[in-house]
Amino acid sequence: LDGVELLKIGSTEMILIEMPYGVPDPWSYDELIAVAARGFHIIIAHVDRYPVKATQRLLELEVLAQVNAAAFHSIWGGQIYRKWIQTGRVHLLGSDVHEAAALQYQDFSKALTRLAKWEEQLMANANAVLAGESIDC
Repeated sequence: LDGVELLKIGSTEMILIEMPYGVPDPWSYDELIAVAARGFHIIIAHVDRYPVKATQRLLELEVLAQVNAAAFHSIWGGQIYRKWIQTGRVHLLGSDVHEAAALQYQDFSKALTRLAKWEEQLMANANAVLAGESIDC
């Protein structure tokens, strides 16, 4: 866990963690617990990449969760993630965009159309993360 503080978002105690694809290894949970025990607030990126059962286990750790806007292209996937946003299990909307291709940002407008009921909360959560404020898990 040496150097974990270098992963902080700005001057906050928030850390965005991108797990490997698939089911996380059992030791991953212990490591996440250890990071949280040091006072950091963990955000698991791209929860839509993992099998539903693995994501549910991650969310039991009382971490924050981010789902990609592209996850709302699928009817089934969009339903489970909408439910998780509605119940406060998923807190942030993000992407896997690593370049400035404008077409990729269209996923956000599509997702926000489908998430209109929760757009205000999602934006408030994003602002809270950037300000280093806590969000209820």
